[in-house]
Amino acid sequence: MQRRLHVCAVHVRYTFGLKLFDMLVWSNETNKYVIDPHYLNIIPFRKIWDADKHHRKEIAEAKLLWIYHRYNPHSPFKDYKNSEKSRAIVLATFPKWFLDEKEKGIQALIDDAIAKNKDIDELNLKALEGKEEEDKKKIKQRDHVFVPTLRLYDPEDDETLQDAITWYTGHLKQTSLWAAVDSYKEGIYNLSKIISNPNSTPLEIKTASIELDQLPARMERMRQQAIKDEAQTLKVSGDKNIKKRERTVGGSSSKKQVVS
Repeated sequence: MQRRLHVCAVHVRYTFGLKLFDMLVWSNETNKYVIDPHYLNIIPFRKIWDADKHHRKEIAEAKLLWIYHRYNPHSPFKDYKNSEKSRAIVLATFPKWFLDEKEKGIQALIDDAIAKNKDIDELNLKALEGKEEEDKKKIKQRDHVFVPTLRLYDPEDDETLQDAITWYTGHLKQTSLWAAVDSYKEGIYNLSKIISNPNSTPLEIKTASIELDQLPARMERMRQQAIKDEAQTLKVSGDKNIKKRERTVGGSSSKKQVVS
């Protein structure tokens, strides 16, 4: 698949029928999942795409993939701890040359800050030369500049992604799968509260324990139903429909939506 994707002449008007959890489509050409071209019609996503001036759009694609994997409950990274999740996604999605460039950029800032602090120390020492101890206390010392920490690039700190993150997370919360996950979390909290409450009767504790054991299976049923709901046909202007099989990138069926 050619990475530079353009929305075709027929303008797609997004409605709440947009498959918010179906941000990825399978590419027959690259044999992997890529960003659904329809998402490039959403302004915050288009800005990220257009800002990447590389021919293959590797960085834009990696940033959009990061947004998907970081916030989407369907992502294979969904079970990672929050403290480890972003790093794992970055290492899996961003090209090494980009991460190396970012590291070099941070190292340059560190070296510059260290050099400035060295100059500040020399100026502070010079200001104290020949002064009595009491006078030295009155001389205001120059403060050091901040020295950054050398660490892996984290898109969470990238201001250029904030609008896209806000849009995506805001709309995810309106979907049935998100509601199912919230219901599951609330169920765990409420049942655990009953079990840990010293005023709960043995029958209440037993009932809550049974329901807690059954909760994962109930959650899976809700999740499957939510996935079916999300699989409803994408609505576009003119009351036309684009079926999932027509949205595969890289095959003949994609010509209706994408031109390279």
